[in-house]
Amino acid sequence: MISGSDGRDQCLASVVVPAYNGEDHIGRCLNSLCEQTLDGIEIIVVDDGSKDNTRQVAESVLSSSGRSYKIVSQSNQGVSVARNRGLEMSSGKYVLFLDCDDYLHPSCLSKVVDMAESTGSEIVFCGYDYVSETGEIVRAYTSRYRYLDGPTPGPEVLVSVFLENVSVWTGNTIYRKGFLDKYNLRYTKGRILAQDVEFEFKALFHARSVSSVNEVLSFYLQRPSSVTSTVSLPKRFIGIDVLFAVREHFTQWICQHTASSSALAYEVEDVSVGEADLLPLQVQALEYLDKYMIPLGLAGVFGSLSSEGYPKRELKKILEDRPEFVEALGKFERIPEANLSFRRALQVRLLQHFPYVYFIVCRIVGIIRGL
Repeated sequence: MISGSDGRDQCLASVVVPAYNGEDHIGRCLNSLCEQTLDGIEIIVVDDGSKDNTRQVAESVLSSSGRSYKIVSQSNQGVSVARNRGLEMSSGKYVLFLDCDDYLHPSCLSKVVDMAESTGSEIVFCGYDYVSETGEIVRAYTSRYRYLDGPTPGPEVLVSVFLENVSVWTGNTIYRKGFLDKYNLRYTKGRILAQDVEFEFKALFHARSVSSVNEVLSFYLQRPSSVTSTVSLPKRFIGIDVLFAVREHFTQWICQHTASSSALAYEVEDVSVGEADLLPLQVQALEYLDKYMIPLGLAGVFGSLSSEGYPKRELKKILEDRPEFVEALGKFERIPEANLSFRRALQVRLLQHFPYVYFIVCRIVGIIRGL
């Protein structure tokens, strides 16, 4: 079932809002969109089988807003399907995906669209703060991340994301829709966690230009009941599996568009001029993913599970049953630009060579923290 209203303004930006049982927060989210200073926007709400009054609240807010909007209901299929459906329905030159419990500053869309138009960037992001239910800042963007100095190639930004210098997140980023269509960038159906990470990494990998608006214009609601707050053992490795999927995407792209079968030893073959310029940076991004992100991610997951008391034998069996994990740990290299502490580097080496020692140390640390 689809309902909506056709706005009179030319659509510059489409905002896709996937929603599932979001009646308590979607009102604030949609009101923040209705209050945008940019005129040419459309709001697309995809109700993913909610069992509460999510759709009714959305109808109540949008029907009297004067904004162009669409509300579509579907059976519960997950946030990836909901976002993809909203993207297919969108008519804007740019698209932003905003979860129904997050919200924007009134000038957000105007400023990020202006930046995209003036720079020609396919991707533009702004700062975002983590906030509580009452709007109190829990963690400020600038307490951990920085902005870009100007338009920057996407793979270069991706490396900065790997090094945790900048953060490109679902709710603080617009994408040129034509760019997403060109590279068939969509959310992976069935991903219940980290689907946004996979999408963002792939998008940055292909983008010729990324820009930032250097101020906080987006707000991420941090609440205990969110999907990512409590995760079972099998789901703890979904993030790692996503990194492997991203690695496969990067490797296939580089190999398909170069004369070599090796992604790390290439000669330019079948790419456009702009894409050829990106290839060295794309190869570098793949190297950082291989030698830095995946090994550190593995050490982090196994370390967290150990500190929480998961049995050592069970964790060791997971490591033995996933030979790609062992192979990935063996690729680890300390990267000067990362300013990686000796402790974190040691964690990877211990997990690789002495997993039981690593599990015991992490468990002791977990016990001490719990005292």
